[in-house]
Amino acid sequence: MGQRYELLLEHAKTNKKHYQNVIASIDGDTDSVDELIEAGYTENEARKIIYVLNGELISKLTNIN
Repeated sequence: MGQRYELLLEHAKTNKKHYQNVIASIDGDTDSVDELIEAGYTENEARKIIYVLNGELISKLTNIN
């Protein structure tokens, strides 16, 4: 995927606790998952969408993009 991806992957490897906390926070967002399921998505799709949306937000907040 390229050098940028490798840098991000290395960051994730060296900041494990941070990413575990982010995952726990996203996993706890059951209301959003339920809303997406009600909109017709499967649970698997809904969870992936929540991760994408949160990843985009985190990227903008940390200026990783």
